[in-house]
Amino acid sequence: MVHLWHYPSFRIKPFAATFISLKPEAMTEPLQQFFSYTEENWIRCSVWHPKCWNVFIQLIRTNNDIEG
Repeated sequence: MVHLWHYPSFRIKPFAATFISLKPEAMTEPLQQFFSYTEENWIRCSVWHPKCWNVFIQLIRTNNDIEG
């Protein structure tokens, strides 16, 4: 999950289907919150499509010039 933005954008949808199918298996509250947050803010977000935040094969992988 930590490296989702490093996946090619065309592989995020298949990953999302697998991720969402695992959501019912989350037994603890923190894990349920993690699944919900990730699904709402990264996988099904209507504001930022994966092509916008994906950094696969990009030379600069930050939006902060000081880091890059």
